[in-house]
Amino acid sequence: MSLLLLFVLSSASAQYTPTAVFQTCPNSSAISQAVSSGTIIAGVAGKRTYICSLYVVGSPGVLGQAVENVSLVGGTGTTCATRTYAIMGGTTGAAGMNVSPGVPIVLWSPTVTLSPPSAALAGDDVCLFQSGTGRVAGVVTWVQY
Repeated sequence: MSLLLLFVLSSASAQYTPTAVFQTCPNSSAISQAVSSGTIIAGVAGKRTYICSLYVVGSPGVLGQAVENVSLVGGTGTTCATRTYAIMGGTTGAAGMNVSPGVPIVLWSPTVTLSPPSAALAGDDVCLFQSGTGRVAGVVTWVQY
């Protein structure tokens, strides 16, 4: 009897359909930088990039470490330095959102149908700008179409 129940459970789990997040946002990129800017998603010609989730946290570091400001930007060229525009925050790291040491910024949209932030133009890269050189880390999930 227990063998039959095990088979039924494993058959049922084989038909599991992932949630909309995994169906619509299959890509993820790790974020780990301690520089003023970095490309976190490379653009693809003819496709826009849609951000499904973003988790960014500043390093707890030592007591009194400065708050980092971060901006999610779009653009072209080396680390979005050409035709830079804001996706979240400003067009510079200093004009961005505050990331206090050890306190994350979290954005999550279950599907891209909820008008997530996106690159304005097809083919543009998505970059993370920060105001200083403290470590920021996290993950971004995204889709391009």
